[in-house]
This record gives sequence, C-alpha cells and structure tokens, in this order.
Amino acid sequence: MNKYKVKVTHLFAEIIDIEAENQEEAKQKVAELLQKEDFKSQPQYETTVPPEHWRTITEEEFQKLVQSFAEEMQKEQNKEPSNIITP
Repeated sequence: MNKYKVKVTHLFAEIIDIEAENQEEAKQKVAELLQKEDFKSQPQYETTVPPEHWRTITEEEFQKLVQSFAEEMQKEQNKEPSNIITP
C-alpha cells in the first residue's frame, strides 16, 4: 500500500460592508481593509472543490518537492547580498 498526500480545497467567503462611490472603489477599499493589522476576519464556509480537482501526489514525490524547496532556499541564503535598495 502506498502513502499519498491529498490536497482538499475548501472555499470560504466573507461579506464586508463598505461605503464607496462605485464598485471598483468598493473593491479597492476592501482590499485596503483586509491588509490592516487590526482587521478581524470572519469568513464563512462556502464549499469544497469537487474531488476531481484535488491534487494528489505520493509521499515520495512530496518529500522530493520539500527537499528541492529546501535546496533552493539554501541557494538563496548563500547568494551575496545585493546593494540595490528596494522599496
């Protein structure tokens, strides 16, 4: 018997009341609200994506991905620091 990792995707939704001049401004204001540190999210369960869309890999494949990611992170840490200042 093989071991597998199955990613079951659940979707959550949240309705946020906001005052705005139009739909685009409402979206922009909500996006800003979501980024505030003191924002208290209250999402509600909406649905689970059907099983045919669940990603499935073997335990061995998963461990290879983890190892590959760890190696990439190590390469990034070993790079010389950049003198470029970014915002």
